[in-house]
Amino acid sequence: MHDNKIERVIFVSGILKLETPCMIGSGNDTNTDIDIVKDNDGIPYIPGSSIAGVLRNFLSDGSKEDDEPEYVKYLFGKRNNDKNNDDGESTISSIYFYDLSMINYSNDRISTRDGVKLDYETKTSIENNKYDYEVIESGSCFLFRMEIQLRRKLSYLNDKVESILYKILYSMIDGEIRLGGKTNRGLGKCTIDKNSIKILDLNFNDKEHLEENLNRWFNFDWDYFVGNKKLDELKHEIHVNNGKTIKVPLNIETSIIIRSYDNLENSDQKHITSNGIPVIPGTSWGGVIRSGCYKILKLFYDKLLKLDDYKINDKVNSNINCIFGYVDNESKKAKSSKILIEEAKINNGRTLYQTRVKIDRFTGGAAESALFNEEPIYGGETYLTIKVKSKEAWIIGLLILVIKDIQNGFIPVGGEASVGRGIMNGDKIYIDNEIVDLDTEKKYLKSLYDFIVGGVSK
Repeated sequence: MHDNKIERVIFVSGILKLETPCMIGSGNDTNTDIDIVKDNDGIPYIPGSSIAGVLRNFLSDGSKEDDEPEYVKYLFGKRNNDKNNDDGESTISSIYFYDLSMINYSNDRISTRDGVKLDYETKTSIENNKYDYEVIESGSCFLFRMEIQLRRKLSYLNDKVESILYKILYSMIDGEIRLGGKTNRGLGKCTIDKNSIKILDLNFNDKEHLEENLNRWFNFDWDYFVGNKKLDELKHEIHVNNGKTIKVPLNIETSIIIRSYDNLENSDQKHITSNGIPVIPGTSWGGVIRSGCYKILKLFYDKLLKLDDYKINDKVNSNINCIFGYVDNESKKAKSSKILIEEAKINNGRTLYQTRVKIDRFTGGAAESALFNEEPIYGGETYLTIKVKSKEAWIIGLLILVIKDIQNGFIPVGGEASVGRGIMNGDKIYIDNEIVDLDTEKKYLKSLYDFIVGGVSK
């Protein structure tokens, strides 16, 4: 009984802001195929369980539950079906995340986006694979609250809990945490304002301040509490990021349109925006890049190894799944993507209203009742940002080849490529803020060659 005595309580609050739209599905399909979770008043919120799951995975570096570090199991709770849990005991979580309520709600905080599955050979949509989903728009702010209760039997965590808390909060300050679905395609990026963070650390083993700490705990109120510790005062370790970040500045040569069917008033179709700013969603980049990787790998296996079509398709699909992840509903197996593609804003572009007409391919004349209006974006600049979570250099080599095809206008982005939209140009690639010169490029391409020819991953 005494082992369950609470010896330390830490309260943390702050303001969480969505840097990109977020999709946390509710399981309902009233408004779209995937509606976001909302409270009884129809206001979106972020469930505490979503935060807990993401942070547990983050602290475990994506390990399976059985292979998680011991401190993660005790902090977030462990179940008695754990093969490494010899005592067969389940433990409750010592860390609690409250539901995050939105603090700047308005009707335009919810928008609808469309998705479609592509055939990577033809880059056309697959029949019956179009869907739509709701998102909470970027710029939405939520009240973040968490509580840690350390009991006597977990007293060894006292020396580690500050380092864990520091890692959690700084990962959120730096935008490393993603919430909801499609996070590897740019959605769900969030940050916490460092200046908004309040930390109240109450240690009941501190006999000198025991009465004061107990009173502060008994009378605690989230709305009025005052912190007693600053974030940088927490004991912490240096956080090392093992991934690579690729950034590519691009110019839109002509025009681009990635259709949005949300809030159409004056046009039949317009380019997608987030908070009124034109964007290129990570899902659009992902489709383009995946298609480019597929074609390049297929060409290499054909020209370098002279394989038959069956073996080529088998190797290509295996490598594509390795890079981009997959979900197999039949076998119940899944693999996370090794790359994360950010949503990109388009700067200095112009929205032009156009009236077009569909042409009858047989007569060469206008098709009946086929007049339509659209609002593409002309010109402008954007950044393609890819975060590679794997250390495998061959993946970066393959991405460099695809990026060069985009820079040279061989791979258009978005819709209506047949009329010249989506063509981009550029001549620079940066990896971790350092420009990729010829020697660096050769190094990554050599790794790709070694992987294709010998199956060697470096």
